[in-house]
Amino acid sequence: PSVPFIAVRMVYLAVLMDTLGGEISGPVMPYYAKSFGVSYAAVGWLFSIFQLMVMFCAPVLGSLSDRFGRRTVLLVSLFGAGLASVGQGLATSFWVLFAWRGFGGIWGAVMPVARVYLADVCSPTVLPEYMAYLSSVPGAAQTFGPGFGGGLSKFGLNIPLLVDGSLSFVIAMLVYFYLPESPAWQQQSTKSKAGRKGGSAKIPGVAYALGTCQLFFSMGMYSSNAMLPIVLSARFGFDALHVGYTMTVIAIM
Repeated sequence: PSVPFIAVRMVYLAVLMDTLGGEISGPVMPYYAKSFGVSYAAVGWLFSIFQLMVMFCAPVLGSLSDRFGRRTVLLVSLFGAGLASVGQGLATSFWVLFAWRGFGGIWGAVMPVARVYLADVCSPTVLPEYMAYLSSVPGAAQTFGPGFGGGLSKFGLNIPLLVDGSLSFVIAMLVYFYLPESPAWQQQSTKSKAGRKGGSAKIPGVAYALGTCQLFFSMGMYSSNAMLPIVLSARFGFDALHVGYTMTVIAIM
């Protein structure tokens, strides 16, 4: 890499925290929402508003990373996600929770920006290896996050959200001190200021096909994640702790 290896580790850590946040709160969120006396449909709205905001805001954040830098967008995303988690944990009503949930979705572009950062700083010979490591990070979060969140729920249904927010702030501080800006972006920014702008690349058709596949895959995954705690609670009387353990076992298998 064209940056110290600790910078690459910071990228992995940022992605881990981004995905871990959703996994920590996953087993708890339906129970937390139901504590405000809402219907099961409203629980689905919480998951939908988050993904809806991610869908619309991720391309915007990607464009902003081209304008203001990869490091800047990663930092702002981590701080924004931390603030959203704390806001959800301190919510006084369902609609306050809903608003903070939507706010959290605005900052859900850590993974795309992390990929661009690695592409900037890694040579073509090692880039596939580093990208493979990056792709394995969400799997680690899915393995350990639900059990961790379920365990924290024994201290209160909002505790996993508060812990998630606190960890996001800590990771953001580490990124601030140990993640330098991408040298490739700095060179590109210098050329742009000098008036030498490159033409925009045409997006190949296969990219749209992959995006469509990802859309339907995500619809199935997030709908099952939203309803699984409710089903387990209704059928087997599971609480958030046992739901977390169940989701951990599913992730391992």
